[in-house]
Amino acid sequence: MARSYGLGSFQPRVSVIMPLFDDHYGKQTIMMAVSSWLGQDLPCEVIVALGGGVDLPLGDKSAFGDRLVVVRDQAHVTSGCPLRNLGARSARSALLYHSDADVVPMRRDFLRLGIGVMGAQGQKIVAHPRMYRLIPDGPLRLLSWRPPADEFACYVTADAEGALTPLPGEQFVRRGGGRDPLVIAPETVRELTKPPGERNAATTHHGGGMLMGKEIFEEVGGYCTDYTGWGCEDHDLLDKLASRREIVKAWRVAPAMACLHFEHSHEYVGSDVYASRALLARRRAMGAEAAIRRDTRSTIDGRGL
Repeated sequence: MARSYGLGSFQPRVSVIMPLFDDHYGKQTIMMAVSSWLGQDLPCEVIVALGGGVDLPLGDKSAFGDRLVVVRDQAHVTSGCPLRNLGARSARSALLYHSDADVVPMRRDFLRLGIGVMGAQGQKIVAHPRMYRLIPDGPLRLLSWRPPADEFACYVTADAEGALTPLPGEQFVRRGGGRDPLVIAPETVRELTKPPGERNAATTHHGGGMLMGKEIFEEVGGYCTDYTGWGCEDHDLLDKLASRREIVKAWRVAPAMACLHFEHSHEYVGSDVYASRALLARRRAMGAEAAIRRDTRSTIDGRGL
């Protein structure tokens, strides 16, 4: 069921979708994320999709009008996949941007830059924007940020004016000798690194950040709802999308299209990350078209979009 705050006939250019469930750290940052996205220099709406039992810490909800839409799955969900699909069903825009409750755009033209990368016909999928990882140092309620002078940086701190400074000691590596950079956190903040992965390294981009047409999202069956917990659902969706459209990695072609992640403990990640990896391997083995047929069939049966 969808619940929106405010009245009017607002028509967004982009619908930004963010899921929130269980005890994710995003509960502490969600309203800052909402305000940041609604501060973009083109009209957009934010759709927050809540899992059962999760409340949104709204302040003055009238300030958002009908640009903020809240939808809820009354069931207890164990991943963001069904929530993202639920949010997409409520979108008023032909363009969707999938983000997270603990990520904010660095610039007011973030979405405009992404639309430019999509091409004249808007056929390309724009994924993986550059992402800085902010180590919290006291309360921050800023809506504007300034990137560090050192362009080759990931883990950062911020001052009261939003200027980012790289943390010394981070190490950059490459996944499997490929082009995508990974970062190993400085020893001083190692407890905030990502869960088990290649050399305990994290990405320097936002894996879940994707801009696409609503039509193609629905065509491939949206997110596979078989995933639980954390990880791999974004890889799965990109595999399906890549079978129909060109995928453009934003961090390569539009580095100014950057976002900021509020780093936090990943204690909630358990053995389900390995189950997710195994599921992704099985679905890749069946091929993208078979995965799309399976997910669109789930949509017809009422379990997907």
